[in-house]
Order: sequence, then structure tokens, then C-alpha cells
Amino acid sequence: MTTSTPDLVTVPVAVPREPAAYRPTVHFGQRLKDRVPEHDRDALPRRLIEDGAVSRVSEHPHATDARGALVAFIGEIAGETWTLIVSLRPGAFMRDGKHGAVSIYRGRPEDDPDADEHTRGVPA
Repeated sequence: MTTSTPDLVTVPVAVPREPAAYRPTVHFGQRLKDRVPEHDRDALPRRLIEDGAVSRVSEHPHATDARGALVAFIGEIAGETWTLIVSLRPGAFMRDGKHGAVSIYRGRPEDDPDADEHTRGVPA
């Protein structure tokens, strides 16, 4: 059975590459502080959004922060692979709202340290 909710993006959309299109969730702010060296906290998310590869991901373990289609920006920075998970929110495409920055970590989407075996990221 399929249910429809207003929070789902059901058509292909271009993923915004402007960092200002994203608002950090509380979870993102905590993960940024815990996982990203202080001197990289501004530049690293910006570089991932502007230049990283884009991949869809499965459910994120913090679903309350992810009210929309989950997408990962993946990039290699200073020899390490980083992933930034964002939630593309339908309202942000239609008006002045913002998409959500949900999490950030070293590794690929399937390496999400917050995920358990049932919620691992799956590259599209």
C-alpha cells in the first residue's frame, strides 16, 4: 500500500548547489561540531554542496530532521571522503523556505555512523 504525504518529492528536481539554500537542523549542528575540525566547519559543508557528487539515500535515522527527500553530497577533501546528508523539502522549491542540512560525517553514505543495519544509506 502506498500512502501520499505532502513532504515527499515525487518528481526529479535539480539539487540546489547554493549553500544558502540549506538551513542546519539541530542534529546537523551537533554532528558538525563533533565530527568536523573547527577550522573546516565553514568551508567543508560549502565545498560538498558546491562541488560534491550527488546521490539519493534511504531513510536516515533522524527522521524528524529529514522531512523531505534525502540526498547526499559526497566529496573527497584533503584526501578523505566526506558525506553531507540534506533533506530536499518541497516547500523550499516553491517559496522562500530552505532545505535541511541533516548530518555530516567521514565516509560514504553507507558509512553513516548514526545508522543501524536497518537504515544504512543506499547510493542511487
